[in-house]
Amino acid sequence: MVYVLTLNSFEFNEIRAKLSLDQVFTRTVPAELRPPARSPQLAVVFVAEESDPLRSAPSSRYGSLHLDWLGAVMRPHGEKVASLGYRIKVDHIRPNPAPIPLRKILDSLNAGVAEQLDMAIHAQTRALEPDIGELLLDTICKLQPPTKELVTWLRAVVETDQLQSGRPEDDLWREERDALRTALRIGGFPLDSLSAWRRPDDSSAPYLSGLIAEPNEQSIIEHDAHILDNWANRTPGGRCDIHVITDGERRLEIANVNATKVEARLGTDLIYYHENTQSFTLVQYKRLDRGTKSIRVNPRLRNQMKRLGRVSELSRDALKPDEWRIGKDCCFLKLALWEDDDEAHDTGMTKGMYIPLSYAELLIDDETRRGPQGGDILGYENVDRYLINTQFIELLKDGLVGTVGTSAETLRNLVTARAREHNGLVVAAERGSETAAERRKRNRSRGSKAKAAQVKATGRPKEQRTPAASTSGSQDALFPI
Repeated sequence: MVYVLTLNSFEFNEIRAKLSLDQVFTRTVPAELRPPARSPQLAVVFVAEESDPLRSAPSSRYGSLHLDWLGAVMRPHGEKVASLGYRIKVDHIRPNPAPIPLRKILDSLNAGVAEQLDMAIHAQTRALEPDIGELLLDTICKLQPPTKELVTWLRAVVETDQLQSGRPEDDLWREERDALRTALRIGGFPLDSLSAWRRPDDSSAPYLSGLIAEPNEQSIIEHDAHILDNWANRTPGGRCDIHVITDGERRLEIANVNATKVEARLGTDLIYYHENTQSFTLVQYKRLDRGTKSIRVNPRLRNQMKRLGRVSELSRDALKPDEWRIGKDCCFLKLALWEDDDEAHDTGMTKGMYIPLSYAELLIDDETRRGPQGGDILGYENVDRYLINTQFIELLKDGLVGTVGTSAETLRNLVTARAREHNGLVVAAERGSETAAERRKRNRSRGSKAKAAQVKATGRPKEQRTPAASTSGSQDALFPI
């Protein structure tokens, strides 16, 4: 099944900002056109040229209509809108790299499919039957090879593999996926770059190795610039996958490192490094028992916390106002609570408790934290204060927590050491020239009316969000491992 949506020039100008900046838009559909499918579906969007004077649905004159955008309807049944019908949201909107005239598409279809497309164009929003939709997509892909690459990526988005609770490799991949999403939110980069994923053949491979990169020119540039294939030379049996995202002014390098087979891996670390301020923060994941919502404090956890204490010693005291932090903690435990079922298309973060290392040390030495069998436990019932996802991310976005004066070389040594200690790692390095003040200003201005107005006026955001390719190995990245 494929959604066909039509925008005249007036409608397009009204939502241009959302298409370019938010990469999403909504449309109200009559109730009688509700599709039978509930699984995500592809969407093609036809737009009239600026010169088209019509402000209503296009007539049978198709000369001004082009296939300009493609996307995905992740929830085809949408949400009810009073008596008007239901509202659908088209996500992952991308410009067609080679716009195709509607007339050219119609001429390439057989009479029956062309008639169905004609009806959908007049309806402005309609879901084609599955077989008709597939014929339309096949025709589009044959007409323009660049469009075929985008359709292939969008198919991977709507058909992304689902992780299963209880499988050791899936449990670890869920941790790594959550760490990747956290890193993107801290940096203020779009989550779309992680939307297309296929289960790796090797159960010990990093989660990032299954990522299907979005096709674009920038992907090719980044792929050529980052050839990361020498991690295995430093750690036998290890692997490092890199994904690079840039907004035109900043770039985020994300390394997903596994140096141990899945059965021997102790868990996942997230390390977020801000190069311009020479500061990193480390989060070690711990899985809460779903029944008790707690974790036992065993000798292995105590030993891991001692190692985290040594990591904290890599920081020095602040010498300038911009280096001030709200405390000396740069290491945190995330006591994560996963649900039994995993939703492949849910981009949310798993809920959990972020606990600074110094606070965790006080908690486990407190006799009131004893469990019913006399052992030490940490969980929702006996930890009164902790940070949630939004609080933790806001602290990192403004540089209020983390180390001071940590060089990239120190970071590389830390990554190597943590991997050899049987941890899986997600290491994100934000690179750019913005000052601490500019960083705060950017965080405050996300989604502002002024930015939206600028997009509407120029047709593109000032910061062009361009996800780049997933690669393995690098010569000049922060992680030449």
